[in-house]
Amino acid sequence: MRIFYIHQYFKTPEEGGAIRSWYLSTALAARGVQVEMITAHNKRGYLKKEIDGVTVHYLPVAYHNYYGFIRRIIAFLLFVVKTIKLMRRLDRPDLCYATSTPLTVGLAARWLKRLRGVPYYFEVRDLWPQAPIEMGYFRDPVSKTFLKKMEKWIYEGAEKIIALSPGMKKHIRKTSPGKPVLLIPNMSDTEYFAPEEYQPAGEVQTFNVSYFGAVGAVNHLEFLLETAKASLEADLPLHFNVAGTGSRLKQLKRKAKIMGLVNVTFTGMLDRAGVRELLEYSDIVYISFKNIPVLETNSPNKFFDALAAGKMCIVNTRGWIADHLDEYQAGFFADPLDPGDFVEKIRPFIRDVSLLEKYQLNARLLAVEKFSREYLTGIFYEMITGQKQPAEISRELVYISNP
Repeated sequence: MRIFYIHQYFKTPEEGGAIRSWYLSTALAARGVQVEMITAHNKRGYLKKEIDGVTVHYLPVAYHNYYGFIRRIIAFLLFVVKTIKLMRRLDRPDLCYATSTPLTVGLAARWLKRLRGVPYYFEVRDLWPQAPIEMGYFRDPVSKTFLKKMEKWIYEGAEKIIALSPGMKKHIRKTSPGKPVLLIPNMSDTEYFAPEEYQPAGEVQTFNVSYFGAVGAVNHLEFLLETAKASLEADLPLHFNVAGTGSRLKQLKRKAKIMGLVNVTFTGMLDRAGVRELLEYSDIVYISFKNIPVLETNSPNKFFDALAAGKMCIVNTRGWIADHLDEYQAGFFADPLDPGDFVEKIRPFIRDVSLLEKYQLNARLLAVEKFSREYLTGIFYEMITGQKQPAEISRELVYISNP
């Protein structure tokens, strides 16, 4: 079997960032599927590489986190055009797998279906255009209507739609009733990330609270700064680490300096090995998003890495992630609009380290039972090929259900 896998922002572990597509594509390749990844890079010219059994086509489409909204849209559309040109030259595949964001990758998949008769599956990583609409990027009714129609058109052309969270699945079913919607969330690499024996930092015990990932408007790490300020004022032995880069990093650093946050450290962007090292000395992971409803449906990679490493998680959005943390006693929701809520909820874990250790063990258990990489890549393989995995890998496909 041969497939095209379209992902504009494909990353390898060495590059850092979200590597879901690396997990999934290499899992297919390891099981005998011929995978051709179509992606973009910031270099000049086309580049073709073999990476872990996957043929990767790099198209020259520049993109940076600091790009404004218009420049991002241009990059999205340019990638579609270049992807179509590339697919014209390549032999026809059996299947196309297109993953957002951006939503526009679905345009290339629909072109391939219309002109070459190739069916496609569409993966929804973020609800687009709902997220930018709620963020305020699209305000006029005409653009909103157009983008929602494009979203529905892309969904309707897909053989199957893959959602990364229950909230996304619910939205897709509402947008395109009757389409098969499958739920395959992000995954925890329970082999690469593993719990470390708890080691208090220094004679005076300090607890490390870490954030890693994008530093953009969606993440709204101003919430973390306010939390750090409240913790400092309450004289809590907490130190906050921010590892990442993005459009809001400079102003976030300035704000932290103005606020006098001596309990906040910015470490810069980390690759996968760097994230593992950060998690080794972290006690707690903080997951931050802007306070808008659509972001409660997110499936953030950092959450699953933290669980695999056995770290208690604190989230500032409600939704399915917070529900899992409550169910497993692996973390809690802290109201981002009330930093005092974080302070009061974290105190018991500071007073009683055994309680923190209990929540850390539960986090690892959640990763193993619900989100392990081996389990979910096996489900993905079965979905793509229709072939069952060996008994030691295959389980009941509890995440997959049709309308």
